[in-house]
Order: sequence, then C-alpha cells, then structure tokens
Amino acid sequence: MNNRNNEKVKDRKLFRIFIFIVCMLVSCSTTILVSSLQESDTEPQNEVEHNFPTRDSAERMLTEFWANQQRAYYLEHGKFASTLKDMGLLDSMDDSYSRLLIFESSPTKNVHILSKPNVRQIPLRSYITSVFVISITDEPLKMVSGACESEMPQITSSVMPQLSANRSTIDCPEGFSRVKDGQLNTEDF
Repeated sequence: MNNRNNEKVKDRKLFRIFIFIVCMLVSCSTTILVSSLQESDTEPQNEVEHNFPTRDSAERMLTEFWANQQRAYYLEHGKFASTLKDMGLLDSMDDSYSRLLIFESSPTKNVHILSKPNVRQIPLRSYITSVFVISITDEPLKMVSGACESEMPQITSSVMPQLSANRSTIDCPEGFSRVKDGQLNTEDF
C-alpha cells in the first residue's frame, strides 16, 4: 500500500514537471501572420492567421495549472501550499507578470492566484484563479475552482472571486469575466 502511494506521489511530480515545461514552451509562442504575395502586387493575398498562445493566454494556462497543483497539494496535505516552491514548482522565468497567492479566511478554505502584468507597453490581461474547499458534515469533501480574466488590459482587482450561491461555480469580481475555454472544476473527494 505504501509503495502505491509513493508511486502516485512520483507520478504527480513528473506530471507537474511535464506541465511546467509545456507552459514554458507555450509562453514563447506568438501570433504569426503568413502572407502569400504576388510579384506584381504589394497587397497580401491568401492570408492565413495562425493563433498560437500569446503571453497572456500562456499566463492563463499557467495559473490554471497552479490551481490544479493547489488542489493536489490540498488532497495530500490537508491545506493549501503557501508558496509555489512548496508545491515543487518554480515561478515562471517570464517577468511579464508578477504572481501572488492570496488566502482568505484560513489556508484550508480557499486560495487565489493573482497574476498581474508588469509590462505597461504590451496590453496584457490580469488573471485570478481560485480554488474553494467546501466541507459539509457527513458529505464528501468538494472542491470548486475556476479562472477569471480582466475584461480590459492592465486591470487588477482587490476583490477576489467568490463561490456562487449554488456552490458549483465561481463569481468573478467587477471588471473580470470567467474564462470561457478554461477549466472549471467541481469535484467530490
């Protein structure tokens, strides 16, 4: 039984490393416009736009990954990690964003990961990813997580997302909207 738990922990660590590497590779991608020009014409024809993740979408994916790591850490330790290093992760080498872990109530109830842009010249969105733990007597532990992005670049909020009234989604603060293609996780444990 102990070997099985050790294998699970080892698999989680390898998965964390793999996802971190993928996120780092994605953050180096940009949007590329490929044009085919005719010799006599200076206007592009047959434009094909390839939308690879940009810095801010890579940041969104990274904060969602960190939220999933917080969920795993909570399941293993009964509390959220107080730093990225506690989860066996390093902060991204990209200095376009600064990141902050915010705990409300106590470290065992919810955690928010705030990513705000440092670079003023490039219009980047801010992201807040949240994980909530719901503990009700005689019911399995439930975790709800989701991500919010700023509707305008360079906006941050002092108000964090809240758990919705039905306890199955998160409500984003004013000026932020829930990430449509991001993960929204609600699980019983």
